[in-house]
Amino acid sequence: GDVFLAGNLTLARSLAVKEEFERALEGGRAAISFGEVESVDLAFLQVLCAARRTALRDGKEIAVSGETVPAVIAELVKDVGLHQGTGSEDDRFWAALASGERRSDHG
Repeated sequence: GDVFLAGNLTLARSLAVKEEFERALEGGRAAISFGEVESVDLAFLQVLCAARRTALRDGKEIAVSGETVPAVIAELVKDVGLHQGTGSEDDRFWAALASGERRSDHG
């Protein structure tokens, strides 16, 4: 199923986000897309990590769909270091999140 995430992805919403992932994974695959994300914290990343682990264990998938990952999420993934790994499927997922918004190329 689809999981659309926007607004404040913080501890206050972590239970609701967890339930969204659980519902989406009932169909075997959760496709995450992002709207305007105002803030994000480690609680969100912990929920996402746990959902990924559960999905992989159960032979299901969580993937990022859509063109962009909000910069606030990319920055947090990079700060925590989740994108630096061993080249596994899980690392590719986090690397995609860390790549951030492809639209805003300030280079």
